[in-house]
Amino acid sequence: MNRSVKHLQAYTLVARDGELGSVEEMYFDDEKWTIRYIIANLEEVPDKEWAAVSPVSVEGVDWKNGTIMVDLSREDVAGSPELDLEEPMGREKERQLNRYYRIPVYWNGVGLWGNHVYPGLLAEESVAAEEDGSDRETRVHGTREAFGYTIEATDGEIGRVDDLVVEERTWEIQFLVIDTGNWLSGRKVIVDTHWIDQVNWQDGRVAVSLPRNAIRSATAI
Repeated sequence: MNRSVKHLQAYTLVARDGELGSVEEMYFDDEKWTIRYIIANLEEVPDKEWAAVSPVSVEGVDWKNGTIMVDLSREDVAGSPELDLEEPMGREKERQLNRYYRIPVYWNGVGLWGNHVYPGLLAEESVAAEEDGSDRETRVHGTREAFGYTIEATDGEIGRVDDLVVEERTWEIQFLVIDTGNWLSGRKVIVDTHWIDQVNWQDGRVAVSLPRNAIRSATAI
């Protein structure tokens, strides 16, 4: 089932031994468009404000009560590497998080999670002594950063990103929710992320390989 990222950002992160705090943000990569980290505001943890937890550690989601349960203790999360939400998350910070939580890196392999579709399967693998050593540019971005980005069809602008839709088991972002503004009288439509050609993170623009008429007939919400 698909879920709204904005809806998930109102959830509470819960460890094995109690609440951690509210979900503030989610980070995703712009290569496979998959949520890589859940960022929590640790209201219930002394002396630490923010923490990042991978979906690999998620044990379950209570959709009725709005909680995300992780297979970690409050102490585990409290001791995790420090985050600066004002700075981009680079590959070295990702390595630090993976080493700390002792989970394999997600970018080694052809699947969404290593060679797997689901993050839980990656969790079952042993942590490799070496990984690809890649120092590529930052590819992880905040979901809130994407909200408001301009959508450009092949023949002109069509609106702005209003939300992201994520598949609840894989954590893959499958659709952009587009607020079409005055163009379609404020109607919102969804566009599959596989139609994204390029994202200009500096200018806040998303180019999709569809004409405006194709998006006009896209599924409305």
